[in-house]
Amino acid sequence: MADNTLTLKLDANTAMPLIEKIGKDIVLPIVNEAGKSAYAIAVAHGFQGTEQEWLNSLRGPKGDPGDKGNPFKFSDFTPEQLNAIKGKKGDPGEPGSAEKSAQFLKENGIWLENTSVDTVLMKVIELSQCCNNFVPRSLEFVQPKAGDTYIDFTGEPHYKIAINNGEKREFQSDNMRVLIDSTMKGDVKVDYYGLTDNIIGTYTINLVVKNEEYDWGSLVETKEISKGGTKATLQKYENGAKISVTKFDNSVFELEINNEYSKMINNNGLSNIKAIELDLTKLPINSNKGYWNSSGDILRTFNNQDYVILKVKKEQLVTPSIWPGSPSSYGTAEYLNSGTNVKTTDVKLQINDSNVVTIGNMGRARYSFATNRIEKN
Repeated sequence: MADNTLTLKLDANTAMPLIEKIGKDIVLPIVNEAGKSAYAIAVAHGFQGTEQEWLNSLRGPKGDPGDKGNPFKFSDFTPEQLNAIKGKKGDPGEPGSAEKSAQFLKENGIWLENTSVDTVLMKVIELSQCCNNFVPRSLEFVQPKAGDTYIDFTGEPHYKIAINNGEKREFQSDNMRVLIDSTMKGDVKVDYYGLTDNIIGTYTINLVVKNEEYDWGSLVETKEISKGGTKATLQKYENGAKISVTKFDNSVFELEINNEYSKMINNNGLSNIKAIELDLTKLPINSNKGYWNSSGDILRTFNNQDYVILKVKKEQLVTPSIWPGSPSSYGTAEYLNSGTNVKTTDVKLQINDSNVVTIGNMGRARYSFATNRIEKN
């Protein structure tokens, strides 16, 4: 500047426009303060203070804090970045030991192969026999009735069950509810597994198909019928008859009840009707008098019928004593047995709201009050 010369340093961005202007007048302003720092220029224009104070004066007020960003997730990093920040695998550590415990066992005459934690623990478990004292819960279930949509199980927590060789389902607590799906029909196999997937036991659940309502047809007549002191209401339909017993003749010996009902049916023109329902549930419960022999022959009573429905309560059954002179028991029977050597064709039998079972010629069956099921013998 002293000799009125100006040296220009050009880059690609400034050189090209100058080259394009070759042959034209190029006017460059001469700045008197060129070469001075911004701070010197500020002092020349009246700023009083140090250079740091001048720099501080250029800083504006502190702004409001920005929004908090989301924390980093593993998914934000590429595999290469994750590998870059992963440290080297360390050397394997020394196996754990339980030297004091091992020494205590040795002092009490118990030999140990070594002092590792695993060896000491296994020896303590062996000596305490705690495994022998632990009894896991057996698998139990509530027998589903016709129309139920699920089965309730109880078992040992973290044990498992598998239905029909399907996937294993783990007990998160001591109970589990399993929905009945389209693959579960008839006899369903349930396997019960321990913690190491060892089979504890195998169970069979029979899923009862909901019965279709029998077509009784139109009601023909309703009347009261009786035989001795036993009274009932009779409803005749086009396709069968229903008898609801309302009073029982206490003079009749319990083992002759079957014959009593047979006479009632025959005396009222019902012997040739192919479907009949006998309802005893309207009778009062009498602790010293049963209404049906628990081991009696049900089908013998309905000898000519093809479809038999019996409604009876457990408390209404009498179980004859097998010892002479011993009293019979009432309301204690768990099962109701039936059989026939008279019926020459198959008969469909239903007790309460159980499944309908076809009993073959000369066949026998047993009804369970606990499960509400009929099983053929």
